[in-house]
Amino acid sequence: MKTCGSHAHDVGYEPSGSDTLTISDDANIQFKKDKHTGTRAQVWKLDEAHRVAKLVYNVDLGVHSRCCGSMQRLKNGDYSSLSGWAPTSYGRTVETDQDGKTVFAIDVQGAIVYRSFRVDDMYSAPSK
Repeated sequence: MKTCGSHAHDVGYEPSGSDTLTISDDANIQFKKDKHTGTRAQVWKLDEAHRVAKLVYNVDLGVHSRCCGSMQRLKNGDYSSLSGWAPTSYGRTVETDQDGKTVFAIDVQGAIVYRSFRVDDMYSAPSK
């Protein structure tokens, strides 16, 4: 498993104040070596006292993004992740379950997508 990240986006604690860090990783350095490397949704558990980070979730989103991305833990425990600028100028949002399997995916053709967040309705702020 390739774990070393590069060009991370939307790094954040989920939930806020916890020891769990979510990252949308473009993996650009790895992509230069292996063109099959895609943008990855990653979750890290941090032990700040011992300066240890443990990778606990690592899912390839199936497409490499040059830049742009986001990651959000959903209420049901799944993750919604964005690979924002794929090679033919489209963005892909992917929901993956806790086992890393794709539950839902949608592509936005002809656009670079900076961020993507799931919301309950049009009036409430996203959970992140």
